[in-house]
Amino acid sequence: MVDQDGLPTFPPLPAGAALVPENASLLRLVQGLDTAALEIVDEARRAVVLFDGREVFDGYLEGRQAVSMGPDVLDQLDGVPVARAKVYRLPSPVLRALPCYWRVPSQVTIGPSRWMDGEMLVRSFARPGQHGVVCVRAGSDLLGVVFVEEREVLGAYRSDGSRLGGLSEVAPLFEDPNVVLVARLEELGAPAPAATPPGPPHLLDDIERAIRAEIHDYADPAVAIFRSAPPTREGLLEAASQVEQMRIRMISPERMQAIADLARQIIAAG
Repeated sequence: MVDQDGLPTFPPLPAGAALVPENASLLRLVQGLDTAALEIVDEARRAVVLFDGREVFDGYLEGRQAVSMGPDVLDQLDGVPVARAKVYRLPSPVLRALPCYWRVPSQVTIGPSRWMDGEMLVRSFARPGQHGVVCVRAGSDLLGVVFVEEREVLGAYRSDGSRLGGLSEVAPLFEDPNVVLVARLEELGAPAPAATPPGPPHLLDDIERAIRAEIHDYADPAVAIFRSAPPTREGLLEAASQVEQMRIRMISPERMQAIADLARQIIAAG
């Protein structure tokens, strides 16, 4: 199944990194897991359960008639043969960000653009106070997932890959002329700064119109930075700084600086 963004509804994992357990039962396997993703696939369901420090903290299950989420997914796997299980050893921060795939709505979807610097655009989604996933879809089957937290890229893998690595794992996907980026991010849970009031709702529309008037068909990556920013003046100014550093093919650095300055003027006037 696929969702409205063309992504599979079930979270992709790096197929080549799967470990086949040798435990005698699923119960013994679960008792021994520390920090990992447990995947179960059989005729009745497909599920993933996430463990961190032996704690089951989330899960996702697609059954024949319903979808379930949360730690209780593990309870619905009672009696499943251990032969149906695979284990993925992933770092704790990556596992903690993975539920954004099924729990968080897509904030930004950027369609095919031969002018896009994909790696720089992915890095622009790594913002203070947030974590989540940026999905890179090329064609109908090939998918990359990038995990971001604060200002860092935590790691990336491909659905047909064999490891978690850096952005280089998914970089070849950006060469596909039909590549699509989908960002699903959420706040990390730390209290938000109380000082900055939200910006007026018309600001984003004004900024988008200004960018499109300047660079026309090349505007989508820059617009996406503003659309995914926290809806405060501070957040929009941070987005302007990120746009200033962006490199869009066939658009000069001086032009990008001018666009960022124009956005700052709109923010100041709003």
